Amino acid sequence: LVRILGITKQALSKRIQAGQIAVYTNQSNGRKYYPAFQIRDNKVRPVIAELISEFGVDPADQVAMNLFVQHLITKIDYSNPSEPENIVEMHTLMDDPAARRIIKREWDNKYLHGR
Repeated sequence: LVRILGITKQALSKRIQAGQIAVYTNQSNGRKYYPAFQIRDNKVRPVIAELISEFGVDPADQVAMNLFVQHLITKIDYSNPSEPENIVEMHTLMDDPAARRIIKREWDNKYLHGR
């Protein structure tokens, strides 16, 4: 990721700590994965930091960040009741304000109430 973004490892670490980059950490070996959906034109999409903040995810909390990434790759049916099924991963809808409300609602229903 440092090569794609053209930044140092230290800068990457600071951006992760600031909640600007989503990272999935394998709990068994500590290896970090950076979802490709957050990168566009060799830059991290600003919507990632917005969602991390809106969802109240602590960037230092690996479990919470893992749940955040898993949530964004979860598939949902994004169609109206009378329309054919439209199964998509949530991250594909991040730029649509109406869809973001649904993504946030689903987050709150799954994780906020379970804490």
